[in-house]
Amino acid sequence: KYQSQLVIIRYIHKNTLPNASTIASTANLQFVSGAINYLDWSMLMNHVTSIHSDYLDAINELNQTIIQLLYLTNKRLWAPHKNKED
Repeated sequence: KYQSQLVIIRYIHKNTLPNASTIASTANLQFVSGAINYLDWSMLMNHVTSIHSDYLDAINELNQTIIQLLYLTNKRLWAPHKNKED
């Protein structure tokens, strides 16, 4: 599960996010120049937002998997704080 989630995140980061950036900048330029109307612009920006949301969801799933793996292998994310008196 961890490996498949990592593949998804890498794909989104390498391919989908740059496309979202291109869509956003092109939509902004077209809207400012009058080539598209507000409805078209908002639909494109909604698509860009959806891409970013999918990326964040994928990162969250990966983090949850990491937490589960650490729990199951009894690994700690951080060392407990020790008092000087101990």
